[in-house]
Amino acid sequence: MSKIPRNISLDYVLLPETHSPMYLMHKFWARKPANIIRHYILKYSAPGDIILDPFMGSGVTVLEAVFNDRKAVGIDINPISSFICANTGKFADISLYQEGFQWIENQVFRKPSLYSQLYYQSCPYCQENAEITHLIWHNSTQSSKQVLSPDTNSIYQLLEIRLFCPNCGSVKILPEDADFERINLNICSQNERFQQDLSVNDLRFLKFHLQYSNKTPFLQLRHSLRNNNAMSELFSPRALIFLTWLREKIMNLPSKFNSIRDLMLFTFSSSISQASRMVWVIDKRRGRELTQKQVGSWTHHFFWNPHKFFEVNAWNCFKFRYQKVLRGKKESNSRNSMCQIPFQPAPNLDIFFNSKDFPVYLLTQSITKCSLPENSVDFIFTDPPYGDSIQYGELSALWANWLGYDMNSYLSSISCDEIVINSNQNKNLQRYQSLLREAFSVLYRVLKPDKYMVLTFHNTSTKIRNALVLSILKSGFELKQILFQLPARASLKSMLHHEGSPIGDYFLRFQKLSSNSQPYYSIYKKKIATTSYQKQKTKIKELIIEILQKRGEPTYFIWITNLIDEFLYREFLFPLPNFEECVHDLMVDPDFKINSQRQWWLTSQLHLSKVEIPLQDRIRVYLRHLIDSKIIAPSSKSAKQFFFNKIYESFRGVLTPDKYTINQLIQEIVH
Repeated sequence: MSKIPRNISLDYVLLPETHSPMYLMHKFWARKPANIIRHYILKYSAPGDIILDPFMGSGVTVLEAVFNDRKAVGIDINPISSFICANTGKFADISLYQEGFQWIENQVFRKPSLYSQLYYQSCPYCQENAEITHLIWHNSTQSSKQVLSPDTNSIYQLLEIRLFCPNCGSVKILPEDADFERINLNICSQNERFQQDLSVNDLRFLKFHLQYSNKTPFLQLRHSLRNNNAMSELFSPRALIFLTWLREKIMNLPSKFNSIRDLMLFTFSSSISQASRMVWVIDKRRGRELTQKQVGSWTHHFFWNPHKFFEVNAWNCFKFRYQKVLRGKKESNSRNSMCQIPFQPAPNLDIFFNSKDFPVYLLTQSITKCSLPENSVDFIFTDPPYGDSIQYGELSALWANWLGYDMNSYLSSISCDEIVINSNQNKNLQRYQSLLREAFSVLYRVLKPDKYMVLTFHNTSTKIRNALVLSILKSGFELKQILFQLPARASLKSMLHHEGSPIGDYFLRFQKLSSNSQPYYSIYKKKIATTSYQKQKTKIKELIIEILQKRGEPTYFIWITNLIDEFLYREFLFPLPNFEECVHDLMVDPDFKINSQRQWWLTSQLHLSKVEIPLQDRIRVYLRHLIDSKIIAPSSKSAKQFFFNKIYESFRGVLTPDKYTINQLIQEIVH
């Protein structure tokens, strides 16, 4: 039984760590740092407790729960979530995985070879067979070197050819080079033949379109994909042929490899995007032209075909991901060996609850349809959908199609039940809030009394944040703390941001109370109804003055916003519907000034007379104390992380400093 106390100390900002190899095996969006999730799991639960993540994503919460001797339930409407989580967590026979890869590699290069037809050209220096490693294309409407892509009138012009020759090494061929014309014409004629092969073979992957069952296109399409949304538009004919062949080889691995077939498919799906046309060309860094164009990746939250893109050798993409998966599986195997019960998903809910051998239950469905027993969960940590920010269902369709999922069923599921704002699914803000309310009502039912739910959320829209918070409060939860944290890589733009909503992550702590105290939401509703706009603005002004006085120095509004939220919560006024309007009016209030760094400060002598010692000076004193105590050597590798965490632990709430300031002070005092 959990021994977590009913009342827990306030949380504080944590310094995110970079992802370990286990979390770098397969792309997914908005993956939260494992060290932060681990911290919350250890704080809010005990070994053997049941942890729930109802919006599982890539499964970091589930994985960290199991690897820290908890049981975990992961739920997501997206089947790719369970696929990624299971393949990340399950113990793998590394030797068999390596042997399986070697078997596939032998198939790639056995003669006669499909690979040689697709990727071999004669080296311009020695005339030996050389592999195409990269091609740079330009989507052009005027070119004498034209290649029509399948099922479209888009025209592609070759800009650069990169080969690898066993004799000559890496070879780059540009349009001004003597051999460019010959190889270019050869590649173009090959593409025409490959296009005909695709038409003859009628591959199932060509049939899928990036659209819903009613023919409405996906929302997140860019450029010409809006006019032609065939999935085949994302790939060259060469890549389509090879990827189809490669998938077939994986599916037909000899029976001795049955236990690692899913892991090989996992490797395959993680390589797909880098073999697509979504790999953009990086020709500038910090405004300067690069002498060697660099390979981008699918970093955007949409499908697109950039005007200039890399066609990367699809086999090399698979090999690269294989090495990443190999490193990641070695880590997850190691963590499995150190926990009491290794990661093994239960086949059903009864076995999960009644057997000690299955610490995980993964469920592909909407949380709104979940049948977990009442009062069965000890802690919930989740990262819910970001309004319209990331269309998980649409983006994951790329993998789902290649992995062979029933796409009609897949599209029907996300159209009906995905919790998202998406006009092409007929889901507006009101529908989003309604679905969230359904979801959190279920979570309130399954969480044990007096237990906690910590929710992290990132969105720059106050309206979406308010919709989320209100849906939770209406479900019965009590809001216990609001913590705001800048992202790991805060941009200067975000630091200077002061006219709207904060840019960063909220960590909201809620509790399911067993007492009969008056719910926060009922008091909040009355307060909002009886507080005029002028009173709201006056209250915000008072709070900004108090925050600046306590911090003792000019402050970026991104921090003021978060600190105001905490004060408004204590006044039963969070979330405040008119917050942005109030802030806009206060920007010209004579009691405030915004300095050249766009920080807010006070002008009235009455207010300035109550200002405390500047926060930076207090942190300097504390840092010197830490160094003098000799707890850790300032020159050690872990010193910076130690100083950050100690400062965040000591300076909480209204005194929370930003990462940029801490970093400057550490550099100033330690170095």
